[in-house]
Order: sequence, then C-alpha cells, then structure tokens
Amino acid sequence: MRVLDNDSLSVFCLELAELLRSGVIAPEGFAILAVQEPDRQRSRAYTDVYKACMGGGRLPEAMRACGAFPEHTLRMMSVAERTGATENVLRSLSAHYERRARLARAVRSAVFYPAAMLLVVLSVFFVFLTEALPVFDRVFRQIGATMPPIAEAFLSFGLALSRGKRVILAVILGLAAVIAAFCLIPALKKPARRFFRRLFAKTRSGRRLVLARQASALAIAAAGDADLGEALELACGFASG
Repeated sequence: MRVLDNDSLSVFCLELAELLRSGVIAPEGFAILAVQEPDRQRSRAYTDVYKACMGGGRLPEAMRACGAFPEHTLRMMSVAERTGATENVLRSLSAHYERRARLARAVRSAVFYPAAMLLVVLSVFFVFLTEALPVFDRVFRQIGATMPPIAEAFLSFGLALSRGKRVILAVILGLAAVIAAFCLIPALKKPARRFFRRLFAKTRSGRRLVLARQASALAIAAAGDADLGEALELACGFASG
C-alpha cells in the first residue's frame, strides 16, 4: 500500500473531521470512507483500520498497520487520541497538507517550466548550428562572399557539434534513463528525494520552507493540546518530511 500523498491526506482528514463532527466515531468513519473510496487499495486499507479498531486495537496502531499514512499523521493522531481533540487535529492536518500540496505544485511549476523552455531553446540552437548555419555558409560561398567572423566561429562550433552528434545523443539518452530510473524505481526514488531535499534545505528558500513547516506543525500540536516538548518533537518531524 502506497502512502497517501498530500492532496489525498488533506481530503481524508477533512472528511473524517466532518464525520466526527456529525457524531460518528472514528472507526465507523473509516468504514464509511471505505465504502465511498473509489480506489480499491485505499478502501481496503480503511476497512482494515475499521476491523482492527472493532477488534479492540487503538486507532493510531491500526492506521500504522495499514501502511497508508505517513508518520506525521500517525503521531498527531496519537496526540489527538490522548487529548480528545481529534476533530481539531484533523482539521489542522487537512489545512497543513493542503498548504504542502499547493507549495509542492508551485515549486514544481517554478522548476519545470523554465527547465522545459531552456531545453526547447537549446534544441533550437543546436539545430540552427548543425543544420541551418552550414546551409547559409554554402549559399555565401556560391555567391563568392564569406560570413562575418562571429558567424564563422559559430559555424565551426556547429560543425564540431555535428561530428559529435551521436555521442551527445547517447549522453542525453543515458541521462534520461538515469532520471527515469530514479523517478520510477522505489529503491532509488527515496534516496534521490532525500538527497535533493537536503540540497534544497541548504538554500535560502529551503530554510524558509523548513521554518514554515515547523510553524505549521507547532500550530497543529497546539490544536491537539500537546505539551511543549512533544510539540517541538513533532515540529522537527514535519520539517524533515
């Protein structure tokens, strides 16, 4: 069972909070969500939580056993269970995960679109140097003229690129294969994500993001009436996740 992403967690927490508000106890809320959930794996996970709780198990342990929830959610549910503020905690978690999902989309957009534009520009520049510029050179030679020195320099560079075109293509395909492997293979995906998170955390924006996550986690812990030490521990967990 894959762990729920931020969008799914936000929706789940809000739906369960609404069920609790209407008077439904948490285990029965999972049973209702299991019936409404279109995804079979998630529906089965919610059903397992319901059955475990009905069998006398504690809600956080049942949620951990199903494998659908991150450690952050499980720890906050433990706080909520001890303090009796489950609905407040769920609403705070829903808002928290919604903010994280929105921020992740913004970061992806800020990185993806400039990278895509750069790739397009480089591709056009490559085609111009290796295909179009030699044509201009032949035309100039046919009329007995020569191109300006700067154009000659670009032409020489383009001819060198053309000769190494196969090597460049092989390198690009190799990099694409490596990136695809890190994106698709779980054993490689997790270490890669940790590496880039550490790298991003050292930047100015990354430090601000960590502070924002810590502040959000402290607010959630406050909603669950956690003590100061536990709240700070939870904040560290959110910042690293």
